Amino acid sequence: MSLEVKSHINQFMVSSDPKSSEPLKAITAIVTLIGQDKMSLLDLVKNLGDFLTDEEESIRRRSLLLLSSTLGELDSKKLGPQDIKVLLAFYSSKLDDIVCTRDALLGIISLLKMDRLDKNDITIYLNQINEKYDPSEQLASARYLAFSSLNCMLDKYPEYLSSNLNDLFIDSFIKVTTNEKDPKNLMLSFKINKKISESFDISAKESDLFDCLFCYFPISFRAPENNPYDVTGDQLRQALRDCISCNSLYAKDAFPTLLEKLTSTTPSVRMDVLQTIEQCIEKYDVSTIEEYWMTLWNSLKYEILHKELASAETVGEMLKYYGNAESIDERPVATTLKIFESMSKRFQDPTRGSYRDYLVLVYDSLKPFLEDPKSTKVKQSTIIMSIMCGANENTFNLLIDRVMSSLFKRAKSATGSENMNINDERMLLSNVSFMLDAYYRLYDDSKAVVDSNNKFFKFKDDIMMIINRSLLSTSNVEVKLRCLAVRLAVKLFKLNQFLQEEERQLMVQTLGDVLLDDTNKNTFAQILAALSTISKIYPMLILEYVVPKLMVLLPDGTKRDEYTPTVTTESKLTKEEVLDTLLKLSDNKLVANSVIIRLLNMLELILKIKEGASAKENSRYCKLLLFTISKALSGLSYKDSTEDYLTKFLPSFLPLVFNNICFDKQSCIYRSAVSVEYVSRSVKEIVGKCSLSTHQQIINDAFSLLANKGSDNHKNHLVSGEFDRVIDVREGNGTILMPVLLAFCSACSYENVKLPVDKIKFVDSLVAALDGKHLKLAERQACLQLISVTVNKWFTGEQDTYLRSKFEEIGNGLTENSDLAAVINILEVHIWVTKGLMLRDDSLTKTYVDWMVDALDKNQNGQSNSYKKFRNFIPRCFDILLEDKDDYANCFKCYTRPIGAFGKSVAVNANIRKLYKQKFTDHVLPLLIKRFQETSNGEDKADLMAISAIVKHLNRQLINPHLKQFTPVLMSALKHDEMIILDAALEILRTSIEELPEEVEAQIYTVIPRLLEILNDTNISKTEESREKVLRCLIGISKFTLHKIMPFRDDIILGCESALDDDKRAIRKLDCDCRQIYYELGHST
Repeated sequence: MSLEVKSHINQFMVSSDPKSSEPLKAITAIVTLIGQDKMSLLDLVKNLGDFLTDEEESIRRRSLLLLSSTLGELDSKKLGPQDIKVLLAFYSSKLDDIVCTRDALLGIISLLKMDRLDKNDITIYLNQINEKYDPSEQLASARYLAFSSLNCMLDKYPEYLSSNLNDLFIDSFIKVTTNEKDPKNLMLSFKINKKISESFDISAKESDLFDCLFCYFPISFRAPENNPYDVTGDQLRQALRDCISCNSLYAKDAFPTLLEKLTSTTPSVRMDVLQTIEQCIEKYDVSTIEEYWMTLWNSLKYEILHKELASAETVGEMLKYYGNAESIDERPVATTLKIFESMSKRFQDPTRGSYRDYLVLVYDSLKPFLEDPKSTKVKQSTIIMSIMCGANENTFNLLIDRVMSSLFKRAKSATGSENMNINDERMLLSNVSFMLDAYYRLYDDSKAVVDSNNKFFKFKDDIMMIINRSLLSTSNVEVKLRCLAVRLAVKLFKLNQFLQEEERQLMVQTLGDVLLDDTNKNTFAQILAALSTISKIYPMLILEYVVPKLMVLLPDGTKRDEYTPTVTTESKLTKEEVLDTLLKLSDNKLVANSVIIRLLNMLELILKIKEGASAKENSRYCKLLLFTISKALSGLSYKDSTEDYLTKFLPSFLPLVFNNICFDKQSCIYRSAVSVEYVSRSVKEIVGKCSLSTHQQIINDAFSLLANKGSDNHKNHLVSGEFDRVIDVREGNGTILMPVLLAFCSACSYENVKLPVDKIKFVDSLVAALDGKHLKLAERQACLQLISVTVNKWFTGEQDTYLRSKFEEIGNGLTENSDLAAVINILEVHIWVTKGLMLRDDSLTKTYVDWMVDALDKNQNGQSNSYKKFRNFIPRCFDILLEDKDDYANCFKCYTRPIGAFGKSVAVNANIRKLYKQKFTDHVLPLLIKRFQETSNGEDKADLMAISAIVKHLNRQLINPHLKQFTPVLMSALKHDEMIILDAALEILRTSIEELPEEVEAQIYTVIPRLLEILNDTNISKTEESREKVLRCLIGISKFTLHKIMPFRDDIILGCESALDDDKRAIRKLDCDCRQIYYELGHST
């Protein structure tokens, strides 16, 4: 066995290559032998023998490493107490052997982890550390092992060490940590120091321990890019902060030295000092804080008092502003305020007299500033008091009476209020607002218990008095003062259990009166925002005290002399402003419900007027009311179910508007397409936001009312019982209501609804209505959209045969003598059907789209005149297919429903809406470009129009894959003067300049002159967008190879001169930038 062991030892000793696996194999073999009891650790030591005491350092170190590595791999239960003791003594004796110290520490750590270690033997190691270990002679890795050994002991025997080896362990730690510089080692040192400070009796050693800490303050370490230490500067600073703040005994050294360093001119040092003080106050004993209270206060108060604080509505906003400030010079403000907050939070025992005295002393030192609104320190003093009062209820109860009395002292004195100027009142309002923040922070929770004897309540009358005085007794030109008063009033409403019901009523009445009286737009907007906020909290107050006052201002036609088309009689507000105000107050459903019903009643009164005011004035007013109703309904969220509108609003609303729009020729909104649009929007909002379970009944009633010629005898829930008019949107007077039926269909869920009519017959009847040529433009557009929606939502594979037959009608109808108008009508239906199919990714879409691409071929059907004219309509088809900004963009399958997480709306099948353009573009564009190149010699206008119509609706991500193919098309498109072609060409050119500059650079002698021609040619009708594109293209070209663009430099500078007089400021600025770039072209910066 001895030979085998020696073989393994020799194998380890001779292997000096760190990448070799031989040493590991040797150790594994030795550990296996010991584990199988075929040899003992003593046998290993005997065999190592002379190696361990050899005069050659490398041999001695290598043999010790073998022994330590073996110990590290042994089972922790293998060694007995005596073996551990002997080995521990042996290793400890090696601590002064500089070359072997690291390996000795490895072995000691392994021994300390052994299960059968006698904790009394720890003394052996600790004594030897104090006597023999010299950290200055060791590398960082060896020093780290020394820290690890102490940390290992602390983790394993914390109570034994603190009760039996208290001073010895502390001395050992001080010896190990002295003069340490390595960041990784310091992190472990701070960790051990914190454990010692928290668990040990450091009264006799606290100065030494503190010195070991504070010698590193402030830490300026910045981790290098590769960061081999795996430690950041912030981690080190926080670890040091944790140590300094973990024991109150450090206070006598910490506070004086920290405050001394506060005088540093380096912002980062001052921030570090303040953050450390804040943590110390949070962690130290209350008695310790008391002892240093005045020292801290006197040193820190000027950090705030001598600052000119930023404007902020609340203390919280101010803390956020300074806490997130870009400049580190400003951040100490937030930290200092947090220190004062922490000092106040420690006042948990109201019977603690000394703490009370210190808080009162703080108030007394600020009292002169608080009582003088002209003082430059009154705002700073109020902020400090608000922070301290809002941190702790005991502090609040102790100081709030004193602070508020000081703030109001001058306003309540016999002569003071008379001598207060506007600036003083502004300051008072701001400061009172800051003190209200203290109440808000303490009692914001709705479950918080507020004592009825709260000392703040005694100042309610004073606060309301200054608000009323600012709003009712000052000139309207004092905008800032009045806005401050309004914001303060809103803050009162947000305070939990602060205002009584009567007080809230009085405040809302005051705000309502000022709203109607103040003509300044800023004050008006501030009050309106305030009332809107209040309406979300107390909607009944708005309904009772504001809405009626506004409704009275709207003319109802009952008094002829009061009815004017523009301005209401009792207020300076126009009708438009009154209605807009009502809208902004309708955020809450209760308010919205009341406003909508009141407006409906008002609409009914106005529609009864058949004489008096002119029809034009009546019509405009009714449209305003209808628009306001639709906007109020759109303001309701999906959480606000509109099912009650199905029974309480629509049955009155629809008969009223239908009678006046369709049948009453004397009505001011008879046959008004604008009124129908607003009615449609209202219907869509109501249906879209009610339960899906009601949609089938709604669609049944809608078709019964608008598309069944009154044949059904069942009760219609959409109209009241007395409405018996027969309406069919496909003929007669009913066609004007086509958008209303479209609104019903577009808002209903396709999955939960089946059409109550035959789908094919319904589409045929709509097509017949289009052929009748009696539909106006708005009706015709709605009819086409209704066809598209029907196909999109309710057609399935069963209707494919029908759709193919409709498709064939175009080809069959296109002959030499065919009626072109009739064919165009069929094409129009065809394109809207295709749009419905494309949005649901139907397989028929490709067939229809391919036909449109083929229809652009000028050689198709010979060269008949009918075909040539028909061909010119095809590009418009692509425009319709890709347009997604129309009013019914969400009326297809991709509509929005409230079914997502956190109450968020989710677009169902939204991936189709996002991807259909890409699929269409990738299929169609290459076909059009290829045929354009092959057959048109670059001059075919129809092909260019088609490509331009497609490009107009694409973003860059969809254009980029086709850029190279666009180059020949681009050059031809730039030659045309039609704006739709030019716009598309400029967009492609701008993208090409960025993505494929080499392609544009090759055509630069053509491109630049044409861009300047477009910019200056008055015969070309240019939009602001096109002028911007030209200038951005020229700016992009400036980055091309210098020698290629220098010949054009002067021409571009001169050519862009005309845009300096452009009507749009954005164009003028962009033109200046462009010319400046070319002025500097070729000059070194």
